[in-house]
Amino acid sequence: ARVYPRYKKVILLSLPRDILVHIPIKKDVFKDEKINAVYAIGTDNRNFPDKPAPYIGEGGGGQMAKDIVGAVVGFKIDQYVSLSFDGFIRAIDGFGGLDIEVPSTFIDEFYPIEGKEKDTCGRSDEDMKLLSATVSGYPLEQAFTCRFEKLEFTKGKTHMDGKTALSFVRSRHSETNGGDYGRSLRQQVLLKALRQKIISLGLSSKLYQTANALKGALDTDITLLQSAQFLTLFGDITKYDISSFVLGEQNVFMPSTTQDGKYVYVPKDQSESFESVHI
Repeated sequence: ARVYPRYKKVILLSLPRDILVHIPIKKDVFKDEKINAVYAIGTDNRNFPDKPAPYIGEGGGGQMAKDIVGAVVGFKIDQYVSLSFDGFIRAIDGFGGLDIEVPSTFIDEFYPIEGKEKDTCGRSDEDMKLLSATVSGYPLEQAFTCRFEKLEFTKGKTHMDGKTALSFVRSRHSETNGGDYGRSLRQQVLLKALRQKIISLGLSSKLYQTANALKGALDTDITLLQSAQFLTLFGDITKYDISSFVLGEQNVFMPSTTQDGKYVYVPKDQSESFESVHI
């Protein structure tokens, strides 16, 4: 989110998780990975103990995410928020749920069931080895139907609790509104609904209670005091105009494949500097 207090404007930017980036794991040594691995590597001091100093210790994952996302979009990222799935559910439930405008009707036949990620669905070890050797990615997932449940959302305003809202923003296998692009749009819709809820609550005790309840699930370099200061600095946030923008194949990226067969996104001009992507 980029905020322009002078113009009372907010721009929400969504980045696909498959962007190929160079992650610093040692001094002058980089690991080519998808951008959704950045935060995890930044917080992993055990497997990556020789990361550059800014990424070691508490907040290392957030700092690495800020630096690499900033390099992709072309401007400095000031602060970050990371929230676990459990924390997401608790936050939405703490606000009493959200009224979300579902942009279009969609059905997802393959939404993952928690705890069944490695269920063999009755297949033998031999079957498992044969499948893994011949199929990969989404087709491999489809071979294990017991790991998934069916989701269905109907266009229009819907009140969602935390668990429902999580499935709404995570779903990515619908034929009509699936993929990372559709998911990014839904995530932005949820953020706008969350803004409306926070506006309605103001700086009430419920807002602080919800924040306090997220300890252990929330990682951020924004303090509660800063949050209050932001609201003072930014003025009446109810009067801000919010616009959304999704970076993807429709504009700046194109699909590619790494040498080891990973599906990734790279800039359409295939440069490593991301200058053509910069906002």
